[in-house]
Amino acid sequence: MQSLLSRPRITSARLFLSTLLVAAAIGGAATGCVVYRGRVSTATYEEIRSGSTFIVMPTSRHTLTEKNIQRLISHEMQSLGFAPAVTRESAQLVVRYSHSIGDGKTVVSSSTNSATGKTRVSSSTHYPRYFEIEISRKTPNAEQRVLWQGELYSQGSSANMSFLAERFVPLIFDNFSRDVMNKMFFKPEFGR
Repeated sequence: MQSLLSRPRITSARLFLSTLLVAAAIGGAATGCVVYRGRVSTATYEEIRSGSTFIVMPTSRHTLTEKNIQRLISHEMQSLGFAPAVTRESAQLVVRYSHSIGDGKTVVSSSTNSATGKTRVSSSTHYPRYFEIEISRKTPNAEQRVLWQGELYSQGSSANMSFLAERFVPLIFDNFSRDVMNKMFFKPEFGR
């Protein structure tokens, strides 16, 4: 059995950061903080040469949200050293993506102020959210071989995919060329 004196101590910096994250999670609405949390999984099936040309394939929907997502993915690919193809035919890599937002579930909670005895009731709606990015190589026989893919699962109060994609796309690409399974993320964002 470990004695109390031999246990590792919690540093003041860790204690401060832990307190800050808990405060952000609990008091997010009151402090203007939005917390993004979820899980990311990525898999690399084959090495992708830097400098390869790519095209981000549009979905069947031609909306401003889809154009924003294509721009975000293209930016991330270029920051990794890939080059946009001049034409679809000249692209060595094909980048596809998909996303969805499920039906919202309303959560009701209450708390009692111990000083005043008043009860506060609040409700919020949480949506399950999914985002996937897949990078394939075109082969001579017109088939495509998947080289890398990343998925993100999240749940939260926003159902605005254009807004969420600005957070989700970089989170997925943060794990490019690595294999991770259900890596949790917790990102507080202040001042929103």
